[in-house]
Amino acid sequence: MKIGANLALEHVYRNGPAERAGMSANDTLVALDGLKASEADALQILRRRDPGDSVKIHCFRRDELLAFDVTLEAAPQDTAYLVLEPSPTEEVAARRAAWLGPD
Repeated sequence: MKIGANLALEHVYRNGPAERAGMSANDTLVALDGLKASEADALQILRRRDPGDSVKIHCFRRDELLAFDVTLEAAPQDTAYLVLEPSPTEEVAARRAAWLGPD
């Protein structure tokens, strides 16, 4: 998801839950289960759900408001997400620089 003024889907995986529900990349999320879609709220809502649960998602695609019922699935076992720590300690920053090179 892109974060900023709008919360939008960057990628929709082929045959994944979002695509099967009809969602597309660049859809801008407006609400999940009737609650405004901010990054923190969206993550909190999704963390409280289990695979097989359904989430009602409202989003804009260009100027059209759409609603989707998405049935959640567990991430495939070969899926991993890496996120850089936004404010690393000096030690972590040094290790990161040694591994990835300077910014």
